[in-house]
Amino acid sequence: MKKKITALLLVLVMVMTCFVACGDKDKKDEEKKKSSYKDIYEMLEDIGKVDKGTVTLSADFDLGQEGNGKITVTLGTDGKGNASIGASVKADVKDAKLDFAVDDLMVVKDKFMYLNLGGILKAVSGIEPDAAKMLGDIELDYFAIPLPDDLETKTVDSVKNDGMKLVVDFLKKALADAKISGEDTDFTVEFTSVKSYQTVLNTLADYLEKDVLDTVKNSTKDSDLKNIDLNKYVEKLINYYYDDVVELAGALEMSKEDVDKMIEEIKKEDLNQALESEAGEIVDLEEIEGKLKEAAAQIREEANNLTEEDIKGIDLKFNVKSVDGGFKLKGTMVASKDGKEAKIDATVRISGDVPTISAPSKITRLRDFKPLISMLLGSFGGLGGLGGGMDFDD
Repeated sequence: MKKKITALLLVLVMVMTCFVACGDKDKKDEEKKKSSYKDIYEMLEDIGKVDKGTVTLSADFDLGQEGNGKITVTLGTDGKGNASIGASVKADVKDAKLDFAVDDLMVVKDKFMYLNLGGILKAVSGIEPDAAKMLGDIELDYFAIPLPDDLETKTVDSVKNDGMKLVVDFLKKALADAKISGEDTDFTVEFTSVKSYQTVLNTLADYLEKDVLDTVKNSTKDSDLKNIDLNKYVEKLINYYYDDVVELAGALEMSKEDVDKMIEEIKKEDLNQALESEAGEIVDLEEIEGKLKEAAAQIREEANNLTEEDIKGIDLKFNVKSVDGGFKLKGTMVASKDGKEAKIDATVRISGDVPTISAPSKITRLRDFKPLISMLLGSFGGLGGLGGGMDFDD
């Protein structure tokens, strides 16, 4: 049961992060932060209006013999559809030790997504030390992925705006039996009774069973992704990666003519029609509905069985306040039992400082992986003329 209580803090922190998302417009008359709020919910609504700046999510945990560490994720957005994500992890949990920091793990700039392969490898190497050995002398930088030209960045705004009322309504119900104190620009929520925990759990169950399911259903019907012309997008990908694919084909014993034939076959397909006809198979709404209802039932059962003994020694609260032209949300949980103590601190810092997002200067191309492919083919004895044995008419 105490694991369920621990998860409550994480649930509340994730809900808080829903208030901030990338926007696609520079608002000339941007709403300013108020100097005073009538209650915590009005303040949360104001946080939800933030559409550019920097968001830092961090979690410190000390679980005693289980381990300790700190995780930080930073998201920066300029309000024009460009963004960057960085992360750092320093943790010592049982037999695993992680220690890495990557400022720009991913960058989105001018309809391109750049993945920091070097940073990702650094993170993975902390878990699997032999991962880097496979690459040999290949130096990894950023890998560029073109995004669809007709991908509307306003999609993010619409998701945020549509979800804003849901989040506030969720918190109004979830915190109905919690102790809320403070005023103006500083509010604290504490869970001091079995009923306060039960209310959060039951509200979460209701949310999963109705609101989440409705969101999934609506996304399959009215998804903004349907506005993307997949045929044009695939053509864009082909044009961007063509030279690299031709060069890699050599390692696969395929000629340029073989590559061209493959591309011709791909272009004959109407991908938009194929996606539309198979959309029902991609998302099984009945299965999703069943799993959500099952999860909701389990949560309600946990809530009904919650006792004073379960929450004894647990101190769970979070604070929301206005600081330095932004907002700070902090959740803390301390659990004590038999002289042992575990503590988790989670913080979301929202700053109005708008970052400058730039495209990386060093790019790793597909062709850079040719030595790796040649080495792998050598290990397996080659493919024996792959291109010549292919039938492109099937």
